Amino acid sequence: MKNLITAIFVMFAVTAMAAPDSTAAKSDSVLQVTSAYKVGSNPSQIELFDIIAVKVKGFKTLLAKANAGGIKRDIKLFLEGRQMDGLPVIIGEPHGNEGELQFTLERNKVNDAEWTPLLGSPERKDFFARPLDVSVGLDHSYPESSTARISFTRIERGWFYGCVIGLLVYFVVLIYAGKKSNLLRNPEVDLSPLNIANNPNALAPFSLGKVQMAFWFSVVLISFLFIWLITDNYDLITPGILGLIGISGGTALGATVIDSNKNEESIKKILALQQQQNTVQATLSNLRAINPPGPSTAGDILYNVNLDQQLTSNINHELKGLQLQTKGFLNDVLTDANGYNFHRLQMFTWTLVLGVVFIYSVWSALTMPDFSSTMLAVQGLTSGTYLGFKFPEKQA
Repeated sequence: MKNLITAIFVMFAVTAMAAPDSTAAKSDSVLQVTSAYKVGSNPSQIELFDIIAVKVKGFKTLLAKANAGGIKRDIKLFLEGRQMDGLPVIIGEPHGNEGELQFTLERNKVNDAEWTPLLGSPERKDFFARPLDVSVGLDHSYPESSTARISFTRIERGWFYGCVIGLLVYFVVLIYAGKKSNLLRNPEVDLSPLNIANNPNALAPFSLGKVQMAFWFSVVLISFLFIWLITDNYDLITPGILGLIGISGGTALGATVIDSNKNEESIKKILALQQQQNTVQATLSNLRAINPPGPSTAGDILYNVNLDQQLTSNINHELKGLQLQTKGFLNDVLTDANGYNFHRLQMFTWTLVLGVVFIYSVWSALTMPDFSSTMLAVQGLTSGTYLGFKFPEKQA
């Protein structure tokens, strides 16, 4: 009986002595990311191209999992639960139960889809910076348990405000020059060949083609700066964007050439009408000077008076078609001699719709949309229709 009691006592003593070692071993095997920081100055704030250091508790366990079964698996950085591939990594030496991994934050073709939701769609609260959950894990696996968070800088405030100021200056100049000069207007018609003085206070009508060209240039400029501020990438112009800019530029150029040719033809026509009117008025003077008047003189005078009035009406009609004065922005871009015209409304509306799609794509995905050939063809058709209708139309 004594031997049995002694054996039980010894067993409990051995168990009690082994328990702390077992607990310690279990604690060593617990795998958890405990913290993350930027290597260098301002460790609590990180951005693209910085090096992020991730501290791991149970580091040896992580390394063992990465080499389990004789198959080596890469250790990946996880941000907001997303596996970030294509990042250079440095695996440090374990220090007791802990270790550290360092990743260089790069955006490339391999991880572009993972960076997009982290960088894009900036809202007011997290516009300049946003918090990120940080962890590590094996390739094509789940992130390990983590309590690490770090603030990620989307946009540098200084650069952002500098670009905003620059854009404000650009838009002030664009709007002011657009209102006060012919920057966004049809070319001014020279009336000197007609011996008519131009009204110095009259501004030419706005040109739909020039307005469209300025619109697309402004949208691309803002988008370029926005994406560059976040990604530091300036190789952004796609073939679709080149096509879009080319269509808008070609439309503006074509409209200017057509308007100039029409104005020259109208000037020549008015000159011919003026010469006819001079002849008629000279004939009238001669008829009225006949004394005594002949039997047909009164009829000849009446005929030439009516002819003179008709020529005056024709001259005024041609002058009205010379696009001499603005009627207001919307009236200028949407109307012709027949009032509001659908082909102008079509081009104006389609440009706005594509502009909204363009801006949303830039804001949400940080990419300039590469419009397909079909989309560009639609834009080209609306512009071509606008130019085609300009041949017979005259601005009221």
